[in-house]
Amino acid sequence: MAATPDDAGRIRPDKEVAELRERMAAMPSQRRPLAFDSIYAARIDQIQQELVRQRPTILHFSGHGAPGMLAFETDDGKTAPLEADLLARVLKGYRELECLILHACFAEEVATECLPHVKCVVGSTDAVDDFTAPSFSYLFYQSLAAGMDYEQAFQMGTTEVAFKSRTAADAYKLLMR
Repeated sequence: MAATPDDAGRIRPDKEVAELRERMAAMPSQRRPLAFDSIYAARIDQIQQELVRQRPTILHFSGHGAPGMLAFETDDGKTAPLEADLLARVLKGYRELECLILHACFAEEVATECLPHVKCVVGSTDAVDDFTAPSFSYLFYQSLAAGMDYEQAFQMGTTEVAFKSRTAADAYKLLMR
């Protein structure tokens, strides 16, 4: 799911997803085949609907965040804040998620709140660098497809980011229960 409200500054998750699909298609074989479905301009009311419809084991959010919240969109493209406790409540009800990726600035508090309901959560302690962020996603998902576990995939993703910026890599946090 991706949200880039008009009043929050543009990022390009659509370009990131297009590149990710190309990289995944170029992998000769996948021990763990991954299927991707993208929802852009995501609204809060779509979260539960998409979880029920698609039944994912991984949920990836790309967008803006601030301490304790993620920025989804309203129907007219404005910011609709989703507080950490409400996302945790959604995940408590869903119960089938293995991994939650919060690719948003200052998402550590949201990640911590969601952890009791998900085995593995990735968040950030600082701003997420738009230049290096795609590098994390590419290596994280390629590593999962190659058969690595979430911890290994996280290490591969953050190392790829560190090649461009150690500071950006250090902002990523893996929480596991």
